[in-house]
Amino acid sequence: MRRLRITPWLFSAWLAALALPAAASQDAGTQPALYLGTGAQASALGRTGATESGTVAAADWNPSGLGQVPRMALLLQHSPLYAGALHDTLAFAYPLLDWGTVAVSWMRLELGDIERRDADNLPGGNFGFLEQQVSVSYGREIWGPLSLGLTLKALDLHLDGLQSTSPGADAGCLVRFPEPFAPEPETKIKNSGTSVPAAAPAEGELVREIRLGGSVTNAVGPQLKLRYDAERLSPAYRAGAALDLNLLAGIPNTLSLRVDGEKPEQANWRVHAGAEFSFYGHYALRAGWDNEYPSAGAGLEIVGITLDYAVSFPEVGLRHLLTLSAAFGDDLRDLQVRRKAEESRQRRLVVEKLKNSIVADYDRQAKEQAATGNYREAVKLWEKVLDWDPTNHETQENVKRARAEIQRQEISAMLENAEKYFKEERYVEVMVECRRVLELEPEHPQAGNLYQRAEKKATTLGELAFAKEVKALARIREHYLLGLKAYASRHWEEAIKNWEEVIADSPMQKQVYQYLEQARQQYEKSKAGTIIRVPAVSAAEQKRQDLYKQAVSLSTSGKLKDATITWEKLLKENPKDEDAKKNLDKTRSDLINSEKHGIRW
Repeated sequence: MRRLRITPWLFSAWLAALALPAAASQDAGTQPALYLGTGAQASALGRTGATESGTVAAADWNPSGLGQVPRMALLLQHSPLYAGALHDTLAFAYPLLDWGTVAVSWMRLELGDIERRDADNLPGGNFGFLEQQVSVSYGREIWGPLSLGLTLKALDLHLDGLQSTSPGADAGCLVRFPEPFAPEPETKIKNSGTSVPAAAPAEGELVREIRLGGSVTNAVGPQLKLRYDAERLSPAYRAGAALDLNLLAGIPNTLSLRVDGEKPEQANWRVHAGAEFSFYGHYALRAGWDNEYPSAGAGLEIVGITLDYAVSFPEVGLRHLLTLSAAFGDDLRDLQVRRKAEESRQRRLVVEKLKNSIVADYDRQAKEQAATGNYREAVKLWEKVLDWDPTNHETQENVKRARAEIQRQEISAMLENAEKYFKEERYVEVMVECRRVLELEPEHPQAGNLYQRAEKKATTLGELAFAKEVKALARIREHYLLGLKAYASRHWEEAIKNWEEVIADSPMQKQVYQYLEQARQQYEKSKAGTIIRVPAVSAAEQKRQDLYKQAVSLSTSGKLKDATITWEKLLKENPKDEDAKKNLDKTRSDLINSEKHGIRW
């Protein structure tokens, strides 16, 4: 056993010498003895921990790296030091589904049977040294690539029968850019030990990930007091960068390069660097430079259990570090995918329920209108059903039958008018009504026969008048017949023009005067309808129709919050729209009920 002479008044120097033997000789300042760090992976890489990510060891280096821990993880660490000292760590990380990761850890550094000597260098028995720390860490991805983390800890020191316990805090941040130059999703799998690719990299994908990290150890430093002397542990600032590369094609592999800059508040800058090559998802080789001395290590991962070893070469000799870590439970990313799938299924059920309720209501109203013979209103309601459910074959057939019935009613009314005009010898009006019927049903026998009879009668009347105008007969006949055809086709302006030509050649044509007056009346009516009715109706109605279709589209696509807002806009346009009120109430009710059951929209 190496015998050391230590007095309580020199415990600060002892702590610094034990924790950082290589640096103690050149840097002033107080650091805790537990400053060795957690995880053989980071230690083998020259204690580069600023960019530690996705492992439980991140809690000690940079707690923001806990935000990428995919599964529950347990870490056990053992490190025998010189002079018989033992450094052990136990840590556990528990990732929450949407709220980051919580980790708890316990570290212990113990050295017993230290010989006590007085001022005259005479032996006075033995005493022990014990330093331990309990911490709770939290890390979370806050926005995009940015993660933040915080550690709350309690440091407990026992030395020669004296004890001091004090709280402290660490903090950190991390920025990750997974596959920054590739559009494909990230394929990296991270366990509690090493980080390895899940499969061989795609052709041309060189950069797998870039990380930038920073941390402050002892942002709130514990204050240790033994007897009359008290000293607060000073902060240490660390910043680093990491680059993960796909080094070889054809095999799963990753080359990770890390570099950290460390600045204790009361000491000089220190540089840490390391490189790790992992391959086939199970093996890793590491080497690093820890400020002034080299380090190395290796890792082996099998079925979620990782064994990591690190060795460093400080001035006082070899230092070994062994870490056993295990990842278990469901992968957080798989849980998120399953939860999203379940939420999507639940949303579809809510949307389907809402759609079925509204469709059933419209369908019931449409059938009631059809039963009373109001097929036009029935078609409007069934068209709303098709807005919600375009593939509803039953409704499509109902619309076809209703439109056929509307056409039958229109044809019946037009034929009734044509018969009436025929009795009144208004043959041109008969031709107009029959022409409208033939446009709807070109092979309608009654309309075709009546049209021919009316045309023959009108032609006969014209022939009687034309006999008196022998010289202009051909011209008058041509314009007269053209006027009849134009009038029957509802081309009022063309009919007027032709019949004015007839009057110019034969001023005594009374029948033509009557037709001309009727054509002028129809022409004025058409102009009035164009000027007054069309724009006034389309401006307001078109906006309401657009809002209705938008609200329906949002509802059926599962965007109930946006649909609710759109229904409210529609009601502002037309506060008396009962359909919009009902749809808004149903959408709002389903949205509230689904959110009570944890479905997010």
